Amino acid sequence: DIPAPAGAWVRAAAAGEVVGLRRRGASGLEVELRHADGYVTRYAHLGAVAPALATGRRRVAAGEPLGRIGRSGITYGTHLHLELLIRGDRVDPAPHFRLQPC
Repeated sequence: DIPAPAGAWVRAAAAGEVVGLRRRGASGLEVELRHADGYVTRYAHLGAVAPALATGRRRVAAGEPLGRIGRSGITYGTHLHLELLIRGDRVDPAPHFRLQPC
């Protein structure tokens, strides 16, 4: 989890293809990207998705806006829940993206 103010833009960690755009229980509104090397990133608890994605765009560049920080799903404050899956296994994204966890 990465603390962030409500409404801040969430950007793609790397170029990829949108393979999921959904509301899912405790995760709330989330975007899922599949990247060229096969890994997957998930961005959850969004308040809104970027207009381009909402209207069907499926390819995104590194750094491109995906949505805005919100409080969808079950949260105790505004933050981004970022997941990294490598070969289907969840791994801590902090070492890969040089992030400080909440």
